[in-house]
Amino acid sequence: MLSYKDITPIIVHYYRGNIVRNCIESLKDCPHIILWDNNSSEKHIKLLNDIDKDFNNVEIIYNKDNVGWGRACNQSIIQSKTDWVLLSGDDMIYEPYWLDVLNDILKEKPHLEQIHLNSFNAMVIHKKTIVRMGWWDERYRVFPTQDDDDWYLRTVEQLGYSPYGTYGEHYQLETKQPDYLKNELTPHLEKKEEYFHRKDNFTYFCNSDYSKHKVIGNDTISGQTVETAGRNIDNKFLAARGDEVRHDETKMSGYEFHTKKWSLLWEEGCGKNPKALLAKDGLFFTRTLTDEELYQSVVREYRIKYGDPNMKPISFIQPSRNNLKYLKWSYNSIRKNLGYIHEICMADDFSNDGTWEWLQEISKTDPNVKIHRNEGPTRLGHTILY
Repeated sequence: MLSYKDITPIIVHYYRGNIVRNCIESLKDCPHIILWDNNSSEKHIKLLNDIDKDFNNVEIIYNKDNVGWGRACNQSIIQSKTDWVLLSGDDMIYEPYWLDVLNDILKEKPHLEQIHLNSFNAMVIHKKTIVRMGWWDERYRVFPTQDDDDWYLRTVEQLGYSPYGTYGEHYQLETKQPDYLKNELTPHLEKKEEYFHRKDNFTYFCNSDYSKHKVIGNDTISGQTVETAGRNIDNKFLAARGDEVRHDETKMSGYEFHTKKWSLLWEEGCGKNPKALLAKDGLFFTRTLTDEELYQSVVREYRIKYGDPNMKPISFIQPSRNNLKYLKWSYNSIRKNLGYIHEICMADDFSNDGTWEWLQEISKTDPNVKIHRNEGPTRLGHTILY
């Protein structure tokens, strides 16, 4: 079970000093929060200075350049000291039970590496997923950008299937592309529930139709509204409404880069293309550019510390007799530190210290546990139990 000290929230901020305070206040129980500012104006820096004075648990990184979401996240992940990080939008407000939701999900699926409490607005990841996936692509730097679309496509690339999403209503596929919807997309959407529950799925989206857990911050997040966004609209609109935010239009936007890295497929049969990847908005893509190999020394460090998440499933076999205290320690250690798919097979050798009763309780709540008992009256010994 994770506690607040086991997770470092990382908040990437840009021109919203009045909004990010609410996000930080909702995470006040976390002992260390990293707040990265992407070179906001003096007005917003003053608001961040006030936050720095008012919150002892917040480390603010005042960057001298707007490096975008990707590099801000990567650098903050490297600086964090915990195994888990929470990548958060600066306009998220977290309900008091957000950690309970996270722990409930991990209790059901302890192998998860990425838990999307609210899509990409609140994303908890274990650093082992960096070993599997690599870092956020820092070439998605200038707004409007598509960092989340890139990350999701890379996830689908790893899994071999698309575990989340449907299709954007703005595409009007029912009227404009009915054949595409029927013949290419629908066969994949019909497998969504199966994909969501697959044991090798290392992601979890609370936003999925098949999640039984509440989406965090769904009623409070402001980033999806035009009035508060200020980052995903063009400079002409920003100027017209008197907003001080401006995007660097002299450089390639993340949206433009996305079209170079991923090729959109519309043709007949694209849904059956073995190289096609289904994005979360219902479009198929194939890769045309490779990922950069960033911070490889850190990746090697993570691989040594956490292991390779691509390794095959493993079974732990634990025989025990009248050793309940240490059996609990061992079980909790595996649950806390092991992220890849596994099972724990525990055998009780006619104990009389409550071991069997505890095993029965655990097996009811943890589907990854299998139990066996030697009913006695004599001991079998570890060799036979193995």
